[in-house]
Amino acid sequence: MPRFLASFAPLCAFFFLYARLPCEAVSFDTSLGPNELYAEFEDPYYFSAGLYCSLSKNPIPTLDTISELVVYRHLRKNLLKPNCFLVELGVYPLPLGGVAAKAWTPAQYRRARIGDVNVIRTITESMDFKEPWSLSIFFGHMVFFKKDNVKVNGHGNIGLLCTYGNYHIKDNSLYPDNWGEFELKVKLDKSGNDRQYATSYRVGSRIHDNKEIKDFFYLGLTRDRTDFIEPCFSLIRNANLQLRGDCSFQPLKVLSLSVEAGKKRPFRWKKTTYAFGLSLGVTWNVNNAYSGKLGEGFKPNGIVPIIRPMLKF
Repeated sequence: MPRFLASFAPLCAFFFLYARLPCEAVSFDTSLGPNELYAEFEDPYYFSAGLYCSLSKNPIPTLDTISELVVYRHLRKNLLKPNCFLVELGVYPLPLGGVAAKAWTPAQYRRARIGDVNVIRTITESMDFKEPWSLSIFFGHMVFFKKDNVKVNGHGNIGLLCTYGNYHIKDNSLYPDNWGEFELKVKLDKSGNDRQYATSYRVGSRIHDNKEIKDFFYLGLTRDRTDFIEPCFSLIRNANLQLRGDCSFQPLKVLSLSVEAGKKRPFRWKKTTYAFGLSLGVTWNVNNAYSGKLGEGFKPNGIVPIIRPMLKF
């Protein structure tokens, strides 16, 4: 058992450091004229930093309302009126933690299994983050929400997102791969003391330079809601849902279908809101998304579990 637990050392170290971060360092934003510079670290899977650049002399508009339907109507009406250019750097700590666990403690990593499932791989490899880092460019229409007209606490956008990276993660191992992703997205992300929610609807494609990784297109939906003033046993509140389907281009085949759902427990501590929980799901690997050596050992119609710890503040 100690050897088994030792394989989780890099992940435990990450969560310890993550939990010790001061709340002020989790989210940062500042105005640079009509532009907005920001950095966010509110999820163990994702750290981002970037710059919202207004395409006009005026700042990106701020809405007085935070109603989802009102925001969607606004974004739909302004689909062909781009007002923002965004450059963002993303780093994925937990997927990198899985790579570190396999590279630094290979023997213990192999022992971290329950049956045929490697627990570390299941926790660290998300359906969305199969790379260590990425550089993204967004072009489209965006609006901000601001708390007391001082601090940005959310945004909504609709437009084209282009992303680049040079590595791919499979089975907690890094493989060289210059890849590009092109995505049409509608996204809404709002935080607050009483309620937080994030929704995303997207369709896109990913092209790989590594010939052993197949090019594909996908459809995705994500909804995540946290209510600090509502009971956590509600089916809708304090819950998340994620659906995704991937299909290869040549030949046209379904590669995988994924579904993930979870519940969380929100609480307050020292005037700060937190939420922790667990999200579970499965990926149905219908056809092989890899070829050559990377495709070895694939079992058609295999089911792979998804375990995603949730920690947000």
